[in-house]
Order: sequence, then structure tokens, then C-alpha cells
Amino acid sequence: MIDVPLNAEIAANIFEELEANEWTGRETRVVFVSYYLYARNYDLFYQVLAILEQSAAGNVRPMVTYRPFPLTFDPVIFVCDVVILLYTVWYTYKFGYGLWWAHKWMGSALRFYLFDFWNLLDLVTGLANYAMFGLKMAIYLDSSAKDFKIDQVFYPELDQLATLFNLLTDIYSFVMFLALIKLIKFLNLSERVQVLSNTFLAAMWDVIFFLVMFFVVYFAFALMGMLMFGTVMIEFSSLFFSVETNSRMMLGEFFFDGTWDVNRISAVIYFFLYAFIVILFLLNVFIGIVCIHYCEQKGLCQISFEDEVHAMMHLMMKRLTKAPRFEGTIGHMPPSYWREHGEYTREVPSSELETR
Repeated sequence: MIDVPLNAEIAANIFEELEANEWTGRETRVVFVSYYLYARNYDLFYQVLAILEQSAAGNVRPMVTYRPFPLTFDPVIFVCDVVILLYTVWYTYKFGYGLWWAHKWMGSALRFYLFDFWNLLDLVTGLANYAMFGLKMAIYLDSSAKDFKIDQVFYPELDQLATLFNLLTDIYSFVMFLALIKLIKFLNLSERVQVLSNTFLAAMWDVIFFLVMFFVVYFAFALMGMLMFGTVMIEFSSLFFSVETNSRMMLGEFFFDGTWDVNRISAVIYFFLYAFIVILFLLNVFIGIVCIHYCEQKGLCQISFEDEVHAMMHLMMKRLTKAPRFEGTIGHMPPSYWREHGEYTREVPSSELETR
């Protein structure tokens, strides 16, 4: 590993010495070049990692990754993190209280509470939040950021800090995705919106069996492309790159000119087979499966728009004026529980509830 300083003259001498000593040759398989940039408008540093990988066939594929990370302490973000942490602790308390309440009043039927989709979503959201705050503490306590000075000749290793910050960003996006999924539960108050969620549930098994067949055919085309064009084209040089290239072709980006230069007959056969089987046939079958189940669920929705608005307003007013049966829990019980254990449920008077 060679650490190049900021001095332009010293850096030029280092590169000249490397070139004179033939630092790279036929035996070289990969070269890593890592350096840091500073975006003043966003107050972020960027770790730029350029990878030059040489395949066994002699092709060189450059890959560049940018990983942003901050080095300054922002008090506004810190206050927001504290607020979110307090809300997460309160959320955990409410979820734990819901588990205790379900265990106290349901007994052996607690599995209906634990294995419900919305309750599992609450659990995963809470765990993701705690993982996010753990990474936040690791970033705040990282010593490499404190040792960094922009005017020094050699920079400290900031790879770990960049990795932690990008992992934190991924968890942020995952938590936001879960929060939006949770929003579907509240949108299901509308019967018209519930048609979409019912469509996904009704089409789930048909889509699963379709995806099995789809990925078998898709993998076959990826392997076929690697064997036909992998020795010349970088896009098909490995199975991973071939799968990536087939995904781009499925979205409309074709590489017909490159495959034509390799082998004209193979290029024509591969292009037309892929276009007919994957794009024209399999994708349209998937759309047809979803459309059939949507039409079935749409036919079951007979309520008018005015009646639906009136029913939603009545439900909201009922929720505001009357306490729910399971007070304090943010969990959700599936209708199957009440159908199977309905004989054990009844309205508990307030006096008996206080005694219990």
C-alpha cells in the first residue's frame, strides 16, 4: 500500500517511480485507488474508491464507489436523534405492554398476537431503530474523526467511519420503508383502498409460483449470455455481471451492438429469444395474474363513495368517544382469533377490570 501525500511534486515523483519499476504487470489482478473529497455545500466528506479489476481474459473493468460521511457535530441532528430515541423507548414500552396484556387475557392464544403481520412489523421496526442508534453511538465515539485535520499531510484511516455511516443510511431507509408499510394498515379503513391490499394477498401464491419459473428462465439466459459473450464483453464477463446486464435489458437497455461484434448469429438468437420469452411473455403473464385478482376484488367492493365517507367518519367518531377493548396496546389481533375464541370474549365492567 502506498500513501500519496498532498504535495503535488512528491506525488508526481511517486507515480514516476512506480511506472519506472513496472509496478503493474500481467500478474496484477486488481488495483485499488482510494482518496477523499470534500463537498463544501453539504459539509460532507466522500471516500472515493476506484477498483480496476483485470479478468482472466484480459478485460479491465473499472468500478467506482462514493461513500459520504460527516465529520462535524450538528446539534440540530443530535436533538432530533434524542427525540426519536425517546419515542422509540415509549414505542417499546407500549409494545411490551401489549404483549403483557395479550398474555394475561389470552393465555395459550398469545401466538395469534405474536405471529400477526402488523405486530411483527412493529417488532422489526423497533429492532431496526435500536440498531440505528447503536451505529449512531459508534459514529459519535469514533476517534478517527477527532484526529482529522484538513491541512495535514497524511490523513487517518476513515474507512470504518464511512462504512458505519453508509450502513446507518441503509437502516434509515429501511425504517422509512417499514413506516410507510405501516401506513397501509390505516389506509385499510377505506374499502376502496383495501381492494389493493386484498389483491396482493389474493395473488400472493400465484405470484410466488410464477417467480420460481421466472427466475429459472432468467438464470438460464444469464448463463447463456456469459458463455456466449463473456470472453469479450465486460457486461457478460461473470455470472454476476451477466445477471446485472439481463436486468438492464429487461428495463429496455440492450447491448446488441456489442454482442453483434462478438458473434452475429448468436447475437440475433439471444436477442429475439430474450425479447420474446422474458419481455413479451413472462412479464405480461405477471401483469395478467395481478389484473385477474384485482378485477375479482374490485367486484366485491359494492359500497358507494358517499357511504364509505359516512362510514369512515362514524368509525373515527366511535374511536374518539369509546375506548378500545385492549387499552394500551399498539398491537393488532387477526379476525381469526375472535372467530375461534369469541366465546371467551365479553365486555368487562370497569369495576371488575379494576379488581383484576
